[in-house]
Amino acid sequence: MALPTCFGKLSSDTANVCSGRGTCTGPDICRCDEPSLFGGSECEIALCGGLLPTDPNVCSGRGKFNIAFGGFSCEKSGFSCFGTHAENSQSCSGNGICIDADVCQCDKNHVGFDCSIPKCFNISATDSNVCTSKGKCTNVDTCQCNSGYVGNSCEYYQLSSSETTNVTILVKRLNFTCFGIEKTSALVCSGKGSCEHSNVWTCLDGYFGENCEQTSCFGIPANNSQTCNSRGICKDYNQCECLIISNNTLLNGSDCSQLYCQGSDNQFHLSSTPESCSGNGKCTMNGCKCHG
Repeated sequence: MALPTCFGKLSSDTANVCSGRGTCTGPDICRCDEPSLFGGSECEIALCGGLLPTDPNVCSGRGKFNIAFGGFSCEKSGFSCFGTHAENSQSCSGNGICIDADVCQCDKNHVGFDCSIPKCFNISATDSNVCTSKGKCTNVDTCQCNSGYVGNSCEYYQLSSSETTNVTILVKRLNFTCFGIEKTSALVCSGKGSCEHSNVWTCLDGYFGENCEQTSCFGIPANNSQTCNSRGICKDYNQCECLIISNNTLLNGSDCSQLYCQGSDNQFHLSSTPESCSGNGKCTMNGCKCHG
């Protein structure tokens, strides 16, 4: 029985028949050895992912198919991440992979659109809780602690010899109480501050006192007789509750500085307007004082 030939070459000429990449199984019928890599009637065309170089979907439509040095590859072309080509090692700040135009896939230690933000112990450097809120995350798992705090995550407060009769010691912040209330309790520092270490606290802006229980309105302590222009009660930080004076006079304004009196339309008008007191008197704390 005669051996089949494929495009003028005997099937026994394995080095040349079917471009040396397949088997001649019948007259001009080549069966390619690696159909995902080579195609064509003589297995002469290199494929990329089983696709012809002319296929619009080759290389996911994002590159070009090159054959060189006896091999072939899909090369990324035409897209970058924030000005750096996808194949550049510094793409995505060198901390991730550029998977599409301006789309970075960050490694486990970085976040951010360009993977430029490090994490410290799995917390982003931009998170207010990073480094136990007592330092800055300057690099992966590297905290730069505020003065007085130490530890990998700045979790220890350092008591100096001026604060204790003993040598310098470290106190773990998580075990603190302020005046008998655990630092993690919502009630510590009246809910208006933070317990830094044992009976040492920091109040929020506008609050003060041993337990952050005191406040002020527009710079005047709540228990001062001059608070709220002596016309109201300072209920919370910069929140005045104005006094009710009479049926035809009232106080308003954030600091109770505005006086209103009724006009002829039975509506309240600011004392400085002509409608106040129907235009026939002066608006005072004791009501309208008529002219003449």
